[in-house]
Amino acid sequence: MEVAAGQSFPEILQQRIFQPVGMAHTEHLPPPERQGELARVYTQDKNGDLVLVQKRIREEKDWTPGGGGLVSTAGDYMRFGLMMRGQGILEGVRILEPDTIAEMTHPHVESGVLVGQSLEGLGWGLGMSVVVDSEKSITIDRDGDFWWAGYYGTYWAVSPDADLVGVVFSQGE
Repeated sequence: MEVAAGQSFPEILQQRIFQPVGMAHTEHLPPPERQGELARVYTQDKNGDLVLVQKRIREEKDWTPGGGGLVSTAGDYMRFGLMMRGQGILEGVRILEPDTIAEMTHPHVESGVLVGQSLEGLGWGLGMSVVVDSEKSITIDRDGDFWWAGYYGTYWAVSPDADLVGVVFSQGE
């Protein structure tokens, strides 16, 4: 993308997705001096006690990973979900073509996604999980729903059949 666009990956996202969607608070993992702004993440130790997970530190690289590292707010997540539900349109502005949304939400990998986390019935689109068998899924969903969850306790989902967008932030101070 960077070579074709003549821009860095963060610039592409900012110009082509974040600004048009109105995602003013979404960026790649901030530098160490701003990481205090991020929610704290906890896990459990072998005794079941909560343990603070150390925050990730952005490594200085000459490239930006495309598979992770974005941080955002609940409002920005909701705007993204609404744009996805709207087949690429949000508030009258076309961000993505319907064919692009269809490709993103089509289960290109039809099974086995997240089975290691005991999540069955899921396929994989382009950058998100897609429900392929709601009867096997442990969540209340429908075939064709799509979603993703982030490291810091963030979750967004779109149910096209129910015309529903949901955003959940489960950790924070």
